[in-house]
Amino acid sequence: MIATTTTAASLVSGVAEAGVQFKSYQTHSHVTVSVDPDVTYSVEPVVRDGKTAGLKLTLNNVKEDLEDLAGSTDLRTDKVMVVKTQTDDGKRVVYQFMLNPLAVKAGIEFFDYRNKSPSEIALDYWLKPGAVAATEKTAAGKPKTAAKVAKAQAKRPPAPKVDAGCGQPLNLAAEGVANFKVYHRPYDYRGFFKLPTPDAAYKYPTAAAVPAKELQHYRLALKLYKEAKYALVFRTIEFFDAQYPKSQLQGELRFLKANTLVQLAKLLRAERYVEQALEMLRRTVLEDPAAPRGRAALAFLVQELMQKGTPIHALEFALIGAEQKVEEGTDPLAPTVYRLATAEALQALGEFDRAERAYQAVMDADNAVSPEAAFRIGEVMSARKYWERAGIYYEKAIRDHAKEAGRFPSAFFNLAEGNFRLERFAEAEKGFREFDRRFPNDEVEWATHLRLAELEQLKVKAPDPRKHELIAGLYEGIVNRHPYSAGSMMAELRMARCYKGLPPNDRTRAFFENLFALRELNKFDDKLVDAVEAEQWLDLTEATFFANNGEPRAALKRADEYRLKLGKTPLADSFRKVFAQAAVDLAVKLAAEGASSELLAAVEHYGDFAVKPEPFGYTLAIAKAKLETGDLKAVTERLTGLETRLAEATDAEKDTFHLLRSRQQRLLGAKPELVASELTQIREGGELAPVRFDELAQTATDKGDLRAALAYDNRLLDGDLAPKLKLERRMQCSIRRIENLSRLRETSDAAKSATTALVRFGTETEHPELLARIKELRAQALYDSGDYKAAVDALTEVLTSSPNHPRHTEFEFMRGKGLAKLGRDNEAFETFTKLAKATTADDVWKKSAQAELDQLQWENKVSNLIKDKDRRSSQ
Repeated sequence: MIATTTTAASLVSGVAEAGVQFKSYQTHSHVTVSVDPDVTYSVEPVVRDGKTAGLKLTLNNVKEDLEDLAGSTDLRTDKVMVVKTQTDDGKRVVYQFMLNPLAVKAGIEFFDYRNKSPSEIALDYWLKPGAVAATEKTAAGKPKTAAKVAKAQAKRPPAPKVDAGCGQPLNLAAEGVANFKVYHRPYDYRGFFKLPTPDAAYKYPTAAAVPAKELQHYRLALKLYKEAKYALVFRTIEFFDAQYPKSQLQGELRFLKANTLVQLAKLLRAERYVEQALEMLRRTVLEDPAAPRGRAALAFLVQELMQKGTPIHALEFALIGAEQKVEEGTDPLAPTVYRLATAEALQALGEFDRAERAYQAVMDADNAVSPEAAFRIGEVMSARKYWERAGIYYEKAIRDHAKEAGRFPSAFFNLAEGNFRLERFAEAEKGFREFDRRFPNDEVEWATHLRLAELEQLKVKAPDPRKHELIAGLYEGIVNRHPYSAGSMMAELRMARCYKGLPPNDRTRAFFENLFALRELNKFDDKLVDAVEAEQWLDLTEATFFANNGEPRAALKRADEYRLKLGKTPLADSFRKVFAQAAVDLAVKLAAEGASSELLAAVEHYGDFAVKPEPFGYTLAIAKAKLETGDLKAVTERLTGLETRLAEATDAEKDTFHLLRSRQQRLLGAKPELVASELTQIREGGELAPVRFDELAQTATDKGDLRAALAYDNRLLDGDLAPKLKLERRMQCSIRRIENLSRLRETSDAAKSATTALVRFGTETEHPELLARIKELRAQALYDSGDYKAAVDALTEVLTSSPNHPRHTEFEFMRGKGLAKLGRDNEAFETFTKLAKATTADDVWKKSAQAELDQLQWENKVSNLIKDKDRRSSQ
């Protein structure tokens, strides 16, 4: 069944077998393959003529049929080529996503990842940022001459700094490392003893000097056992125990019962029956270990306990077996094998001196079992961190027993790991590559690949962006080849340190945020890994990742937990460093956001992590918060301390220092000249330039130097600095400029400035009170400048929009005066009459309105008299 995937954002949909999807978006192409967990994959570019012509996605061990992605093309993809090959483990399917000419010319970037649930592989690829526009513009325009190209390149701004990514030096002690435990592969005791049951090589006696009845029941139990009638065997033995508790055959029947339990455990697959059998066999061995029955029980006990991975429980019995003499009919190698079991048990118990002597005894036996000890004695030295001695033992064993070496991958791995611990990185790399060549499918292959990737990064002595793809590719290869191993998680931890300053919506950032959110500690459940050490490495990397990507609060998420652990972890210095940086970054971030209360709470909680002396920016952020909360004493103390450290501050920090000092001086009542002297030290081209001119204008206004204030406001509002101010502050600065122009009696300029401000902010709805103030000032300025027509309109708008304005009566009076000036006497007469008769009007404005009304009436009377006189004269 072929499935088609279509989304609203999709430009083209791929057609594929269920489980394979190709989606194309405006920004990127997305491929998803739903596969079984045991399917491995790799992604690599297809290079032709030195350029990336496509991407190759290889899937191994594919069980289901995957059809071709026929017709899958988009803005980046020309076609999809598919090759299928049958292998022993399934099918190998190779998808080649061939790029179109535009994508080849522009270049592409890609990112692949694997999800655990649901199990799927995803591949995203997209054109390099900025490449599309540049390519299209060049293709559409006229050919450029070499001179024009050179001129354009000369004007081009410098390329942004490229972070080294994974191409940066690796500091194992500071960044965390998995110090692998000793790789130990136990001897195959089942292969030596070959005992499916304890009595596999034992013959039960059929005659004994006992009463006939006892012998009859004993033989019946044996007969039922051979017929596999195990329930009847148990009933027969129970009857025998009850009737003949002191019989000489009790030992044989107990041994028979133990064997019956083993057979029953195999039949029912019930481990509890094996435990019961082992307990009976222990009793059998302790009664008479030298007897044939005791020897058989002893061999089975050691075989099973060692094979189950509980060598400590086998130690007692291995010691008994090691002291037994070789008798006729027994394997002459058995005592040596018991000594080997003793050595392994002592090694597991941590008794390294005794384990070394036991291994040496096996080697001294000089028989077929001796090579087993020769390859394992080095593990004792590795466990004691005697890397030099361990290396000597491993190399001697490999040299002396070359034919046997292929059975001991642990020796090669531990030898390479020892060189890694000794920082003999060249020898370690050689050893791990030899291990990878000899044992490509070993259970610790993931650890080998992780070490090889780390060794490649250790070769980097200085940040080199060119190394990023190589090293990141090695780590990604581990994730792809060993998706559910401890190595996968550790490789992702290494890659997390490669990325800094990722934007909020970046796909790589989202991947690592999800990694740390899932916190899959169960991946560290491996025989080579110290789970506690690995968890601390995970926590350190998480804190470092968030600190490097602008999330200091997330970086401090586990600070409280590690505050009490810092004296007990080898990564203590690294934790202190990242927590200290995160504490500083959090304070600076909160200071920039103006969250003073939250900042002071964070300082109270995390301040103990900050390094001493406190970083300049950290102390500055605290001083800013203290200033906003009104704690001038604390502000003065901190600014005084910082004054002597200005040389270590950045330019931006110096600007902030002078700004805080100016505000402190103003609050302390210092002269405006002192405040202005601090403000003038802030750079005109810095981030605080808008604040600089704003506060200089306010200082000049407070001082009464209105001309200087106007100059600062003009620089602030008429240049490129205004957009950097918040809307509210821009409106306030505009109001200040209008007010200062009015005070200087430059009413025409004040009116123009107010009109400009009204045009800029007239559609804003966030701060209606400031907009109303601008309208008031505009109306006043228009009136004062003699533009009565515009003033009347402006005053009418103010009075209509604010009927309860505190200056309502005054504005009504001004409107009446304006109407009178415009010769609109009737409207003026109506306005003044209303004010004169108002019961709530201010007495001053009421009297003024009455006076204006009287004046209008007198002027009207005089005008009428003149008109009458003129009419009589004309008659």
